[in-house]
Amino acid sequence: MTVTVGQTRSPEAEKADRLSKQLLELEVRFTYHPPREDQVPRYNRLRSIALAFARDLVELTPESREQSLALTHLDQVVMFANAAIARRE
Repeated sequence: MTVTVGQTRSPEAEKADRLSKQLLELEVRFTYHPPREDQVPRYNRLRSIALAFARDLVELTPESREQSLALTHLDQVVMFANAAIARRE
């Protein structure tokens, strides 16, 4: 809907737009996105980079809660990077 200068949208219309956007976002987040062939090399590269960094983390830091958290967060980085590719392309 196009709004011209001087026009205001009703609160109900604004609410309906927000709900529509939220529902669309849920569809993006909670449906399966099969990988396209051009995405697979990027998924693999991200995993390879993360694996190298994870190995360095284990070699350079003492086994500890902090090391475990660092590895967990790195795992999350890869998952969210992959989700960005899958969901937003």
